[in-house]
Amino acid sequence: MTAREMASARAYARAAMGACATLQDSAAMVDDLGALERGERQPESPSAETLAAIESLGGPARRARLASAGWRDRVTPVTLRLLEALASRDELHLLAAVRAHCLTLQRRAEGRVAVVAEFAAAPDPAAVALLRDRLVPAGAPLDVEVHVKPELLGGFTVRVADRLVDASLAGRLSRLRTALAQPPAQPTGTTP
Repeated sequence: MTAREMASARAYARAAMGACATLQDSAAMVDDLGALERGERQPESPSAETLAAIESLGGPARRARLASAGWRDRVTPVTLRLLEALASRDELHLLAAVRAHCLTLQRRAEGRVAVVAEFAAAPDPAAVALLRDRLVPAGAPLDVEVHVKPELLGGFTVRVADRLVDASLAGRLSRLRTALAQPPAQPTGTTP
Protein backbone atom coordinates (compact mmCIF):
# COMPACT_ATOMS: atom_id res chain seq x y z
CA MET A 1 0.00 0.00 0.00
CA THR A 2 1.37 3.39 -0.95
CA ALA A 3 1.81 6.31 1.42
CA ARG A 4 -0.98 8.14 -0.39
CA GLU A 5 -3.35 5.21 0.09
CA MET A 6 -2.46 4.99 3.79
CA ALA A 7 -3.12 8.72 4.17
CA SER A 8 -6.48 8.26 2.41
CA ALA A 9 -7.35 5.32 4.69
CA ARG A 10 -6.53 7.41 7.77
CA ALA A 11 -8.68 10.27 6.46
CA TYR A 12 -11.63 7.94 5.80
CA ALA A 13 -11.23 6.45 9.29
CA ARG A 14 -11.14 9.86 10.98
CA ALA A 15 -14.21 10.98 9.04
CA ALA A 16 -16.13 7.79 9.82
CA MET A 17 -15.22 7.86 13.51
CA GLY A 18 -16.19 11.54 13.64
CA ALA A 19 -19.59 10.66 12.19
CA CYS A 20 -20.26 8.23 15.04
CA ALA A 21 -22.33 9.83 17.80
CA THR A 22 -21.22 7.45 20.58
CA LEU A 23 -18.52 4.92 21.39
CA GLN A 24 -21.15 2.22 20.83
CA ASP A 25 -21.72 3.54 17.29
CA SER A 26 -18.00 3.45 16.57
CA ALA A 27 -17.72 -0.08 18.01
CA ALA A 28 -20.64 -1.22 15.80
CA MET A 29 -18.98 0.33 12.75
CA VAL A 30 -15.64 -1.37 13.52
CA ASP A 31 -17.52 -4.67 13.97
CA ASP A 32 -19.23 -4.13 10.59
CA LEU A 33 -15.90 -3.42 8.90
CA GLY A 34 -14.38 -6.54 10.46
CA ALA A 35 -17.28 -8.69 9.28
CA LEU A 36 -17.00 -7.24 5.78
CA GLU A 37 -13.26 -7.82 5.71
CA ARG A 38 -13.68 -11.43 6.82
CA GLY A 39 -16.44 -11.95 4.25
CA GLU A 40 -19.08 -12.69 6.90
CA ARG A 41 -21.49 -10.14 5.43
CA GLN A 42 -22.27 -10.27 1.74
CA PRO A 43 -24.14 -7.60 -0.19
CA GLU A 44 -27.73 -8.23 -1.15
CA SER A 45 -28.45 -8.31 -4.87
CA PRO A 46 -30.35 -5.17 -5.84
CA SER A 47 -33.79 -5.56 -7.36
CA ALA A 48 -34.35 -5.17 -11.11
CA GLU A 49 -35.94 -1.73 -10.69
CA THR A 50 -33.05 -0.57 -8.49
CA LEU A 51 -30.57 -1.79 -11.10
CA ALA A 52 -32.52 -0.01 -13.84
CA ALA A 53 -32.42 3.24 -11.87
CA ILE A 54 -28.71 2.85 -11.15
CA GLU A 55 -27.93 2.15 -14.83
CA SER A 56 -29.02 5.69 -15.70
CA LEU A 57 -26.30 7.02 -13.43
CA GLY A 58 -22.69 7.12 -14.50
CA GLY A 59 -19.30 6.80 -12.84
CA PRO A 60 -18.93 7.52 -9.12
CA ALA A 61 -22.63 8.07 -8.46
CA ARG A 62 -23.43 4.67 -9.97
CA ARG A 63 -20.83 2.88 -7.85
CA ALA A 64 -22.07 4.60 -4.69
CA ARG A 65 -25.69 3.65 -5.40
CA LEU A 66 -24.71 0.04 -6.07
CA ALA A 67 -22.89 -0.08 -2.72
CA SER A 68 -25.86 1.52 -1.00
CA ALA A 69 -28.36 -0.85 -2.59
CA GLY A 70 -26.34 -3.95 -1.68
CA TRP A 71 -25.50 -3.10 1.93
CA ARG A 72 -28.45 -0.97 3.11
CA ASP A 73 -29.95 -3.34 5.70
CA ARG A 74 -26.78 -5.24 6.51
CA VAL A 75 -24.58 -2.56 8.12
CA THR A 76 -24.95 0.53 10.31
CA PRO A 77 -25.74 3.87 8.64
CA VAL A 78 -22.22 5.21 9.23
CA THR A 79 -20.68 2.08 7.70
CA LEU A 80 -23.05 2.40 4.74
CA ARG A 81 -21.96 6.02 4.12
CA LEU A 82 -18.32 4.95 4.38
CA LEU A 83 -18.86 2.14 1.86
CA GLU A 84 -20.63 4.55 -0.49
CA ALA A 85 -17.72 7.01 -0.26
CA LEU A 86 -15.13 4.28 -0.85
CA ALA A 87 -17.08 2.79 -3.76
CA SER A 88 -17.67 6.16 -5.43
CA ARG A 89 -13.91 6.73 -5.54
CA ASP A 90 -12.95 3.15 -6.45
CA GLU A 91 -11.19 2.76 -3.11
CA LEU A 92 -12.91 -0.26 -1.58
CA HIS A 93 -9.47 -1.94 -1.54
CA LEU A 94 -8.63 0.42 1.37
CA LEU A 95 -11.23 -1.22 3.62
CA ALA A 96 -8.73 -3.22 5.71
CA ALA A 97 -6.51 -0.18 6.29
CA VAL A 98 -9.52 1.98 7.17
CA ARG A 99 -10.65 -0.65 9.69
CA ALA A 100 -7.17 -0.87 11.23
CA HIS A 101 -7.01 2.89 11.69
CA CYS A 102 -10.59 2.95 13.05
CA LEU A 103 -9.50 0.38 15.65
CA THR A 104 -6.56 2.61 16.62
CA LEU A 105 -8.84 5.63 16.96
CA GLN A 106 -11.39 3.61 18.93
CA ARG A 107 -8.73 2.37 21.36
CA ARG A 108 -7.45 5.91 21.80
CA ALA A 109 -10.98 7.22 22.48
CA GLU A 110 -11.55 4.50 25.07
CA GLY A 111 -8.18 5.14 26.72
CA ARG A 112 -6.90 1.65 25.85
CA VAL A 113 -3.27 1.01 24.95
CA ALA A 114 -2.40 -1.29 22.03
CA VAL A 115 0.57 -3.57 22.68
CA VAL A 116 2.03 -5.88 20.04
CA ALA A 117 4.82 -8.16 21.27
CA GLU A 118 6.78 -10.27 18.80
CA PHE A 119 9.11 -12.99 20.08
CA ALA A 120 11.65 -15.11 18.22
CA ALA A 121 10.32 -18.19 20.06
CA ALA A 122 7.13 -18.89 21.97
CA PRO A 123 7.29 -16.84 25.19
CA ASP A 124 6.32 -18.13 28.58
CA PRO A 125 3.44 -16.33 30.34
CA ALA A 126 5.85 -14.89 32.93
CA ALA A 127 7.80 -13.05 30.20
CA VAL A 128 4.59 -11.56 28.80
CA ALA A 129 3.47 -10.52 32.30
CA LEU A 130 6.85 -8.89 32.97
CA LEU A 131 6.65 -6.90 29.73
CA ARG A 132 3.11 -5.84 30.55
CA ASP A 133 4.19 -4.56 33.97
CA ARG A 134 7.28 -2.72 32.72
CA LEU A 135 6.11 -1.09 29.49
CA VAL A 136 2.62 0.15 30.23
CA PRO A 137 1.50 2.67 32.84
CA ALA A 138 -0.20 1.12 35.84
CA GLY A 139 -3.94 0.74 35.47
CA ALA A 140 -4.07 1.43 31.71
CA PRO A 141 -6.43 -0.94 29.89
CA LEU A 142 -4.47 -3.06 27.41
CA ASP A 143 -5.06 -4.78 24.09
CA VAL A 144 -2.14 -7.22 23.98
CA GLU A 145 -1.24 -9.25 20.90
CA VAL A 146 1.61 -11.77 21.08
CA HIS A 147 3.18 -13.16 17.89
CA VAL A 148 6.07 -15.54 17.22
CA LYS A 149 8.45 -14.34 14.47
CA PRO A 150 11.44 -16.65 14.01
CA GLU A 151 13.07 -14.08 11.69
CA LEU A 152 13.91 -12.04 14.80
CA LEU A 153 16.59 -14.72 15.45
CA GLY A 154 16.46 -14.07 19.19
CA GLY A 155 14.89 -11.64 21.65
CA PHE A 156 11.71 -9.68 21.01
CA THR A 157 10.15 -6.46 19.76
CA VAL A 158 7.34 -4.62 21.51
CA ARG A 159 5.19 -1.86 20.05
CA VAL A 160 3.25 0.15 22.62
CA ALA A 161 0.90 2.53 20.82
CA ASP A 162 3.35 4.22 18.42
CA ARG A 163 6.59 3.46 20.31
CA LEU A 164 8.79 0.53 19.24
CA VAL A 165 11.25 -1.25 21.54
CA ASP A 166 13.51 -3.56 19.53
CA ALA A 167 15.47 -6.02 21.67
CA SER A 168 15.88 -8.59 18.91
CA LEU A 169 19.06 -10.06 17.49
CA ALA A 170 17.91 -9.17 13.98
CA GLY A 171 17.43 -5.55 15.09
CA ARG A 172 20.88 -5.44 16.65
CA LEU A 173 22.46 -6.85 13.50
CA SER A 174 20.61 -4.28 11.39
CA ARG A 175 21.79 -1.41 13.60
CA LEU A 176 25.34 -2.76 13.50
CA ARG A 177 25.23 -3.02 9.69
CA THR A 178 24.01 0.60 9.47
CA ALA A 179 26.72 1.79 11.84
CA LEU A 180 29.45 -0.02 9.90
CA ALA A 181 28.22 1.47 6.63
CA GLN A 182 28.71 5.02 8.00
CA PRO A 183 32.11 6.66 7.50
CA PRO A 184 34.04 7.02 10.74
CA ALA A 185 33.61 10.34 12.51
CA GLN A 186 36.64 12.64 12.60
CA PRO A 187 37.69 13.55 16.15
CA THR A 188 37.32 17.26 16.77
CA GLY A 189 40.43 19.38 17.06
CA THR A 190 42.67 17.09 15.02
CA THR A 191 43.86 17.38 11.46
CA PRO A 192 44.21 14.37 9.18
